Amino acid sequence: MGRDVMMSPSATEVHVLVNTWHGTSSATSERVCSVLAATGTRAASLHLTRSAGHCVALASTAVKSSISSPSSPSVPTTTSRPSRILLVVVGGDGTLHEAINGAIQASSSLSQSSPLIHIAIVPNGSGNALAISLGIDGIEHSLRILEKYLSIVNADGDIPKSLVSPLRVASFAVAPPPISRHLDAWPLPQTYIFCVVSYGLHAQIVKQSELLRFLGNKRFQYVAWANIAFLSQYWARLWTLDARKRVYTIDDVGTEKIEFVSLDETAAQSERSTHLVYQGEAGYSYFLCTKMTHLEKGFHISPHSCPSSSEWDLISTTTPLREQLVQLLTGAMSTAKHLNLSFSNDAKVRGLVFEPVSPRGFVGWLFSWLWFVVTLGAREWGSADVCVDGEMWSVERGKAIWLKDLEDEKQFFHVLVPSSREGNGNEGLLQPAQ
Repeated sequence: MGRDVMMSPSATEVHVLVNTWHGTSSATSERVCSVLAATGTRAASLHLTRSAGHCVALASTAVKSSISSPSSPSVPTTTSRPSRILLVVVGGDGTLHEAINGAIQASSSLSQSSPLIHIAIVPNGSGNALAISLGIDGIEHSLRILEKYLSIVNADGDIPKSLVSPLRVASFAVAPPPISRHLDAWPLPQTYIFCVVSYGLHAQIVKQSELLRFLGNKRFQYVAWANIAFLSQYWARLWTLDARKRVYTIDDVGTEKIEFVSLDETAAQSERSTHLVYQGEAGYSYFLCTKMTHLEKGFHISPHSCPSSSEWDLISTTTPLREQLVQLLTGAMSTAKHLNLSFSNDAKVRGLVFEPVSPRGFVGWLFSWLWFVVTLGAREWGSADVCVDGEMWSVERGKAIWLKDLEDEKQFFHVLVPSSREGNGNEGLLQPAQ
């Protein structure tokens, strides 16, 4: 449901998008409105989702209205379109994923160039990886950040670099695997992502837990240990684009050193953006590609990641040993030095292609059989499960996942962040706000 609240004559136009699936969404949206009122901000619209996927259409409508229809009965027709759009997204990573896709959809469908889009995250979902990775500590903290931002905007002040950070997105598609090392063209995007792509253990946990929602958040823990108890390797063929592998060393005096070394030394630097490197076929017990430092509170899986970077971190291991996998995962929940383990792999990539070969392990087959029965055979038996920004995709045999960070000129999202983010590994990576 969309509802006009008041049109803002400011250079920044505000739209509020609320995921109503969460039980506390009503109270949270009221608190957002209180912040708007306290700062003298008039929202152009407030939209409430009705179902999964609905936020795509709502965000598209909001952005289109700002780009192509700047005037309203309360604003003179001479008013120019806003230089910035602020999307206040009340929900989790899934809601934000939909809002981003809706905004890109609106921008692509109009002849005018899109104004800069700022996003205020109010973390109210079951998955809040981006908020946690940015150092946003819950709803109250996000509202304080929003209030500070709006106070500056309404005073016609310049938004400080420390208050916003670029949020880069990537194209995602399912298509046949590459037949050549040199790429003439990348498949057309089927969606745009910012958070995570996973295959194997993590994807199975996300999928299987859907059948156990009645257990609450504990279901993730139960499903994880069930899959670890019956540990399986998930086979895939992997190609990387402009990849750099993390190398960890200790010198003679005991000083730790971390550097990233190119995996494609055979290609010239100018060619690395168009050359795929085939890394071979392997059985992964863990395979995760992300820009998030944390997937949940306390789970510091990718300490070198940054949402504003053009590179994705590929965290993986091919160990068949349950004890080693547990060591890696528990390390992510404690010292965050799990990537120093000899059996863990960490690489930075600008893109990748992977083709699942062995769809799932024992527990995965069991849940897939139950899913197959529940859906009356609606999904293809034997297809592979891939988690994309928290949403499950089914990849048919003979198809591959294509992921690539978008070009700089196609990046126009910035996200509101705490003024100080000590200790999250993102210092020095922020680009100037526009």
